[in-house]
Amino acid sequence: ASGSTVPSPGAAPGAAAPLGAEGGPASQNEARPAPSATPTLDDAIREGLSPKEAKRLALRAAEALSALHARDEVHGDLTPRSFALGRGGDVRIVPPGRKEPALYRLRYAAPESARREAPSRATDVFSLALIIRELIEGLPARRSTGDDLALDAIDGRVSVAHGLDGELQGLAALAASPHADGRPSASEFVAALRGATQFRGFSGQEWVVAGVALATALMLAVMLRNSAQARDRAGRQSDDAHAALEGFISGSYQELDRFKDITSLAEAGERALSSMERVNDEDRSPEDRLLYAQTLLWNGKARMVQNDDAGAKELFERALEHSASIDDRPERAKVELRAQVSLAALARARRDFPGAIELISQAVAVGEAAVAEGETDQGVQLALARAYVDLGNLSMLDKSLTVEDGFKSFESARRALDGVAAGGASQDRDVLELRAELNQLEAYLAFRAQDHARGIAVQKRHVALAKQLVELDPGVPKRRRVFARGADVLGQAQRKAGAFPEAAESHRAALEGWRLLREMQPGEIAWRREWARSTGRLAEVLGKVGEWQEASRLHDIAIGELEGMLASGGLPKAVKFEIGIQLLDAGEGLLAAGDLKRAGDRVNRAVKLIGSAPPLPRMKDAWEPVQVRSRVVRAELLLAEGRWSSAESTALSILEQLQGMANQGRDAAVRTERVRALLVTSAVRAIEGDAEVARRVRERALGIAEELDRESPNHPEVLSLQARVQFALGNDREAADLIERLDAAGYKSLELGAVRAATAAIRPSNR
Repeated sequence: ASGSTVPSPGAAPGAAAPLGAEGGPASQNEARPAPSATPTLDDAIREGLSPKEAKRLALRAAEALSALHARDEVHGDLTPRSFALGRGGDVRIVPPGRKEPALYRLRYAAPESARREAPSRATDVFSLALIIRELIEGLPARRSTGDDLALDAIDGRVSVAHGLDGELQGLAALAASPHADGRPSASEFVAALRGATQFRGFSGQEWVVAGVALATALMLAVMLRNSAQARDRAGRQSDDAHAALEGFISGSYQELDRFKDITSLAEAGERALSSMERVNDEDRSPEDRLLYAQTLLWNGKARMVQNDDAGAKELFERALEHSASIDDRPERAKVELRAQVSLAALARARRDFPGAIELISQAVAVGEAAVAEGETDQGVQLALARAYVDLGNLSMLDKSLTVEDGFKSFESARRALDGVAAGGASQDRDVLELRAELNQLEAYLAFRAQDHARGIAVQKRHVALAKQLVELDPGVPKRRRVFARGADVLGQAQRKAGAFPEAAESHRAALEGWRLLREMQPGEIAWRREWARSTGRLAEVLGKVGEWQEASRLHDIAIGELEGMLASGGLPKAVKFEIGIQLLDAGEGLLAAGDLKRAGDRVNRAVKLIGSAPPLPRMKDAWEPVQVRSRVVRAELLLAEGRWSSAESTALSILEQLQGMANQGRDAAVRTERVRALLVTSAVRAIEGDAEVARRVRERALGIAEELDRESPNHPEVLSLQARVQFALGNDREAADLIERLDAAGYKSLELGAVRAATAAIRPSNR
């Protein structure tokens, strides 16, 4: 609307600037400020840059921002005019506060900046990536105007990078994430621009294969052109060229996304396609028509890998149109299926879910028609299974499909894959990968439907297949990542279900997966972060099964790793919240072990890092239960230290906070903390001699614990709460029965030490 307003990035809270700032939507030229006396990157962009000079200035800008972040400073409002050019070729950052048109600033603003949220290093990195792209590509990454530009900035939308290569292209994509905690650091851009970040990638044998494929494609493009021009004189040569090129295309189609830079291969594919297009349609043999369609698909896939979505869409549409001329029914169905599925993937990337569903449904119809006519070709079955998997995946993204629709699609995909396996391809890598993805998606859907037993069972199958894929091809980082992440998800689901010994085993497997990834790609900070997270999760679970000494050691290792990455600028400041959670876990374990001094250190640091407000507004739902828990642990620590008055006042304020949350229907995730806070207040009342009040409070706590048990029967953490309350009430036999059940489940958390010792003589096993 013409009267809309958007915030000016960096403006004071509550301020808002009209779109265009000078009176309504402005064009790109109108949004750019006039040149300043001191030359800036903006002036350099206007004058035009050679590729070499553009990359040099991009490196200097990244170095300047990295240095700023190393000083623990944040700019928060970066544009090309924020980088001043010195006479010696250096680049320095101008402090924020320069008055510039709102639209010009929005062209580079991170979404959180456009929404007037507090800036962070990640905010600067988002802007840096857009500035680097403009330097190298010659055009702004955001080219819309007026209201459209404002909405793009608020939603975090940018165009697809087209002039970057190698590691720089991947970093630019990560930096454009609307979620700040997923962006890289400025120092990673420095390394990429210096050429210091190299992709380890394939083994020597794989590079030889890729090189041979490239040489073959280049050679065959010429051979195919020549044989098409003189088929009568060189029929044998043409047949050989067809066979070799078809083998290259079909063999490398699924492998394209394994390469980090496919520029050379893509050029070879384009040459092959260009040679084929010189032949008139009427002169093509049936084999030519099929190979032409396959080459269109291959080049479309290559464009997708290179993030050229528009080019990919045009090639897939041409392949789909050309498929009608293919005589061989199975091959025609495979081309149609692949083209429709790929077009649906592009629609999904644009968040056009209805369009994606329509395309996938058309693909399913093609595949089902082929199967109904008796078609058993494995390629058709595999392509149909892929379509079913994608349709089920879309059920999790579009409200027009239900969870049941998703499960039906996954079951259909499983039947199609069984048909492929029956044909002798059960160990085929493509089948295994699709089965692994199918299980992962089905598990996610089951968890979303609150069917945790099904989710855990399917996630186990996913992890087993992911492990098998790693064993088949151990040099591919992507496969190790899928395995490690899958094992981590499985461990978290098992922990939530109360299966702590199984969860510990899964987290150990994930930890080993991240460790190997760290060794394979030591410059990849994401693997270090995931390793630290898995270490903390394993430590938290080990504390529940009684291995508290190892748990304490692992907590310290994980915390040290995260703090080190944070201090070096490798992680966003929001990670402080994550460190706070790990400190809280460590503090709880030490408190249960009776090490009050070390527990106090961990808990106090945790409370400070967790803070009194979420680190980011979108993190409120995750932050609030942790904040309540940190206060409860603080109250328990005060009680253990003998500071009874402080413990009681803290617990009472927690109960007041929880009542306010309950009145708003937001207390579902913190009812266990209510029981713990009630135990603190009842303990102080008992110490002060007010036994009747203590008993009533404990009975109230028992009622909540029993209610939780009805909702999650036999969950160890709920049983543990019940045991503590029963023991506090003097119901030793009931407490002993609960301890017996906990032992059977492998739950030996230290907070039950006093209960175990006091009830040992009357436990059922000793009667």
